[in-house]
Amino acid sequence: PAHRPRAPKPAGQAKRPAVSDPRTGHARPAVMLKFFHQRPIMKSAFKRIAVLIGIFAMICGILPMPFGVFNTGVLTLILFGLALCALAVLWDAFPAVESAPRIHRSLSFGAARPAPVRAARWWRWLRLAVSFVLAAAVLTGAVLSVLMIRYAWFMPPRAGESYTVVVLGSQSVNGKPSQILRLRLDAAYTYLAAHSDTPVVVTGGVDRGETISEAVAMRDYLIARGLPADRIYMEDQSRNTLENLRFAGELITHEDLPRQLLIVTDGFHQLRGAIYAQAAGLKPCAAVSSTTPWGLLPSYWVRECMALLRALVLQGNSLP
Repeated sequence: PAHRPRAPKPAGQAKRPAVSDPRTGHARPAVMLKFFHQRPIMKSAFKRIAVLIGIFAMICGILPMPFGVFNTGVLTLILFGLALCALAVLWDAFPAVESAPRIHRSLSFGAARPAPVRAARWWRWLRLAVSFVLAAAVLTGAVLSVLMIRYAWFMPPRAGESYTVVVLGSQSVNGKPSQILRLRLDAAYTYLAAHSDTPVVVTGGVDRGETISEAVAMRDYLIARGLPADRIYMEDQSRNTLENLRFAGELITHEDLPRQLLIVTDGFHQLRGAIYAQAAGLKPCAAVSSTTPWGLLPSYWVRECMALLRALVLQGNSLP
């Protein structure tokens, strides 16, 4: 068939004329100009979100401090929150041309905002570097968190398998298990009470400010709950997680206990425990995770991410 000529558009559907951009004087299509008018509002919304996230991070970092907890996770959360808030508030604070400071307008909405001013070169590079560091930290933490969640809650003990339960140590206070350690022992006791032929190794030496070893405090707690003493083996020389598993491995070999481990600790701690168990020649096959107090979880989780980087990158360990 012959090609039919295209019918002319009705007058109401004529091509929209270009509109002059009041900032530059150049003609731009109306749709593009609408985007440029909306961009300051979108940027201000992102800034507000960043400030809220930064404040939340600082609150999570401050929460453990009244309970005497101050660690690298607490410090990292506070510094991350401060950096994120400062970046959002000061994003347009240093223009390349002579103008008044705009910090007070940084988070405001509305069409009355002045035309954007290009930031000074040094500030553009600095805020890009800070943004890259913060983004890399979030991405690294997200990847590690996926692995931590997998080892914490998706490796349950299998029926019919013979395990040695290893409870990783934590702080003791006045010869008694701390709250976190007590929750670990409660989780271990629940499993041991249902599996009467399973041995348990409690780990932990004498740390600063402690009067007895963590292993002794853990043994006494389990016996007080009704667990027979002949099922409990003590490793009371270690001072950190690496030594917990290394010395526990030596004890398991000496006592001819099953080399398949069921590690009992906080969920955030399971992955590093499995890494060090593998390095000690043991088989980390299952995990029972205790409950972590919600106010302590964010800071301990962040600290654990940093400890995992050290175990994998600096110490050269591999994932189990």
